[in-house]
Amino acid sequence: MKVSILTASLVASLFLFSCQSTKEVATNQAEEELPVAQEEASTQEEEELTPAQSYQKRTEGITLSVVSSPKETAAGRAFSSPYVVHAEKDESAVANLGVSAYLLATEYPLTTDENGNAEFLPAVPVHSTLNSVEFFPSPIESEGTIKRDLDLMIACLDKSVRAEYRVHTSSLSKGGIILLLDMKGEKSFDENLPTSSELQKNLRQLGFTGIGNGPDFSAEILTGSDTAVLDAARRFLGRNYTGFLVYGKLSDKTQKEGDRAKSSLHAKVNCVDMKTGKTVCSLEFIAEGSGKNEREALLDARKKVSAEIASQIYYNL
Repeated sequence: MKVSILTASLVASLFLFSCQSTKEVATNQAEEELPVAQEEASTQEEEELTPAQSYQKRTEGITLSVVSSPKETAAGRAFSSPYVVHAEKDESAVANLGVSAYLLATEYPLTTDENGNAEFLPAVPVHSTLNSVEFFPSPIESEGTIKRDLDLMIACLDKSVRAEYRVHTSSLSKGGIILLLDMKGEKSFDENLPTSSELQKNLRQLGFTGIGNGPDFSAEILTGSDTAVLDAARRFLGRNYTGFLVYGKLSDKTQKEGDRAKSSLHAKVNCVDMKTGKTVCSLEFIAEGSGKNEREALLDARKKVSAEIASQIYYNL
């Protein structure tokens, strides 16, 4: 009987110990599995992010700024200094950050140094242009490329900073003929050609030489036919003329407004490189001028039109 009682007691003790041990093991297993489950859930969440979302999360808090930009150069000449950009997060420099310089549809990889700075020196430009270069934190390999993912490109541009990229023409001594008609009606124009004269002044200030008013092919300009204008220009100037040709029409609407006057000058202008036949620029825009009287307002508008045309030639010829 004592054996039976002892046996029962041992069985009960073993059962209780077994239950407690099982409970402790289960608890320990649950505690060990919890971080693993959380890690798997976190990994799954990251796997579900789109490339754009992954990029935004990874670059959150990082800001770029342009420290310095090079002076503009001429086509065929190197830039005198590089662009310098700075990366920062929480007011501290970000070292070893991949940064992209995006210029003329091409992406250039850079890396920030220990001070958070990255330099970009463009190649010697072949053509003149007025453009910009964008800088942004580079996507990593797993996020893909901006050329293949529009959402990723938008995310990159949201983080970007911009700097001007200016390359002016190296053909300042090429020579040019200008014939801009300041219309006084549908078929008549100011024979003094005031806007042509203003444009010549702007071009000379930029360094152009050998420019002036051309022979009279105003009849062809009035037809609105570019082919007729170019054929007439070649007849007058000769087939071997290698300068540029600027032609077009301007019409204004000028009126008094209280004690001031306002002028809206509608310009439709083309510039053609006569050597290559290439259209340098084709413009149609309205410039607003103002002044104490109608004459001053129109003169102000002409100055703005001439400045814009000169700039387009300077950066596109």
